[in-house]
Amino acid sequence: MIIDRIPTSGFVDGKKELMIFRLFFCYSNIFKLFLSFTHEVVSLRRILSNFIKESIMETIIELSNVSKIYKMGDVDVPALQHVDIVIKRGDFVALMGPSGSGKSTGMNMIGSLDIPTEGVISLAGQNIAHLGESALAVLRGKKIGFIFQGFNLITNLTALDNVMLPMIFQGVSKYDREERARNLLKKVGLEKRADHYPSQLSGGEMQRVAIARALANDPGVILADEPTGNLDSKRGEEIMHLLQELNNQGKTIIMVTHDQLLAEKHAKTIYHLKDGEVINVQQTSRRKKK
Repeated sequence: MIIDRIPTSGFVDGKKELMIFRLFFCYSNIFKLFLSFTHEVVSLRRILSNFIKESIMETIIELSNVSKIYKMGDVDVPALQHVDIVIKRGDFVALMGPSGSGKSTGMNMIGSLDIPTEGVISLAGQNIAHLGESALAVLRGKKIGFIFQGFNLITNLTALDNVMLPMIFQGVSKYDREERARNLLKKVGLEKRADHYPSQLSGGEMQRVAIARALANDPGVILADEPTGNLDSKRGEEIMHLLQELNNQGKTIIMVTHDQLLAEKHAKTIYHLKDGEVINVQQTSRRKKK
């Protein structure tokens, strides 16, 4: 022991106690430095881990120099102008801007609902900019789920049938369609409303049916166009909570909105559009917390 090695000859008790105290103080400071160093190493490792994770995340959708020009008689109307957007797998991205900013056209490009006048759109590594409508429809059905502001439910179909519908086009058997649709309705808390028609549902319930329908073919990407636009604040928050849960489970969420607070609360990256151009790319606090 260190204390046993301290010579006592020629020392009075006071000096020995002072020396022991100094040794204790020295070792205490060394231990504190060690703990501080360990904490810094752990923090550095966490930062590096997150950086590496972000770096190797697969790009699932990319718009490169995309422009869209509509013809109005003899007049060219540019809706998008040389837009670059990169969306990683598992990300939560918001497209923001006022009316006429190009965000709806951007959504159509991202969702393969339309093709650009020029530029490249890649979906999971495949250039879809020049695919025909049939090929685009197959691709959309497998890889992207859509949630619309107006719900877009078929009024003469029950909630269950609305959720089952996308699976018909993918050749899923009736038994599997019904089983999956019921499980999805249960997931969004509407298992007891499966046999109700849209007219018998509230706005929040219709949007939850729309979310279940968007998940029918288990797509990796969910594209939500103003998902809370027709809902009150409470129902809107419930829908955003569902989208947040889906993102936490690994789904890529792309949301079109004009609501800055909503985007900053839930998205990790916000693309601000104006006059058909991306004017700013904002990383939110949700990204920075990682």
